[in-house]
Amino acid sequence: MAVRQPHLGGHVWAARWTLGRRSRTIRPRGTGDWLLLLTIAGVGRFRTGSQAITLQPGSLAVVRPDTPEDYGTDPDADSWENVWVHFHPRPHWLPWLALPTVIPEVSLLPLPADLYADVRVCLERAVGFAQHDRALDRTLGYLAVEEALARIDAAQSGGGVPEDRRLEQAQAFLEANLGQAVSGARVASAVGCSPRHLARLFAARLGVGVRTYLEQRRMAVAADLLLRTDLPIQDIANRCGFPNPFHFSTRFRWTHGQSPRIWRIRQG
Repeated sequence: MAVRQPHLGGHVWAARWTLGRRSRTIRPRGTGDWLLLLTIAGVGRFRTGSQAITLQPGSLAVVRPDTPEDYGTDPDADSWENVWVHFHPRPHWLPWLALPTVIPEVSLLPLPADLYADVRVCLERAVGFAQHDRALDRTLGYLAVEEALARIDAAQSGGGVPEDRRLEQAQAFLEANLGQAVSGARVASAVGCSPRHLARLFAARLGVGVRTYLEQRRMAVAADLLLRTDLPIQDIANRCGFPNPFHFSTRFRWTHGQSPRIWRIRQG
């Protein structure tokens, strides 16, 4: 999908999109402003460099300036409905934007239902104000974004998700079993909790589900093996849990933008 590059100045640029299959926006150099992506329905995928995250309903992605962007509807989803907002922050917003990242320069916040509803109202107000170029609308657009960020900061300041040793154990278990068929139930059993608790733990701390995290790690390890070794691509696929080389190539192309063979040639 072709999208004009925002030149923001004192504006907030915002819109609500419903995207179909294979819809993507690619900006290799990113933009000079901040980007918010609030997922309303469907599933999106955001990739920067060699890493990607899944954007589930109720989540807010916060993308820093000049971050390479490649985002659109997840290949396993039929659509992705979202609100996006480009803006230059006012100085007192910067502490609110100092959020932990899940991939380089990108934060992902799974918002509780009440907070999601409040943030959505704020950002949809910003969308409405962005349709006009009057000074008043520009001011109100900024205030709408400010309220959304302030509400998120207030919720986080009230107490985050407690540290849970089981998350580290689950990550270690997945790392040791990248080449195996691993279910969420098996991981949960290995670390002594229910699959539902494990899913909540991954979503709260990492912003992704167990399956998505596992695929991200598999793709990262596959890229590393393609660069550092001369192993045949079939062997790398098997090591990373993909007995079907066609499926491996499809998922690798989505994550890295190129087939394994082309990626090895160009990156090597």
